[in-house]
Amino acid sequence: MEIGPVEDQVDIAKPHSDWVVKIDDNDHLGFTVQTLKREFWDSDDDTLVKAGTTIASFLLPPRMATAALRLDDPVEINRMHFLAGRRSWRLHDGKNFEVDGGVLVLGTCAIERVSHRAYQLADRPLGLEAALIPVWTSMLKNFVKMKALVKFPQRLRPGWEREDHIYWYTKSFDSLEALTRDREFAQQKRMNLYKTLLPEQ
Repeated sequence: MEIGPVEDQVDIAKPHSDWVVKIDDNDHLGFTVQTLKREFWDSDDDTLVKAGTTIASFLLPPRMATAALRLDDPVEINRMHFLAGRRSWRLHDGKNFEVDGGVLVLGTCAIERVSHRAYQLADRPLGLEAALIPVWTSMLKNFVKMKALVKFPQRLRPGWEREDHIYWYTKSFDSLEALTRDREFAQQKRMNLYKTLLPEQ
């Protein structure tokens, strides 16, 4: 996964490729994508996994290889997006995000789960989940850089973290009900920011 120019690049899975499909344009202010499982042969991606014969050769240390082999075909696992779910992007007036100062806000919001147990096993040695914040903050920084925008500091909301005028909030939930009770999820729903972030229930 390569993000941005060489000076601000995150690469955590080469040559693995993730696939998504656009499902919404967020009122012409952004877009929402759904992750996909690739169902066709990609020689750059599949050949490496096939040649290794086990998913351990691609994701796991030797001690975990036996457990991984019991899971599924390594090629099929590798064809999955590491995270199953949806992510939305939106560029809009800050007041629509309840942000102060007459600014534009580039917001991105995701609801995702690990797509296969093999990736859960790989998370401990490889730190896949820990890499998510650098990946997405890199995307935001690159957009600001490419558009020659000026960054403005904002107040740090409870539960959020910050780095170089990039602000983020992450949380894990045991159920959909717990997610919908979260204050940040409730805010974006009330403000109608990411309408298709969840499939229709």
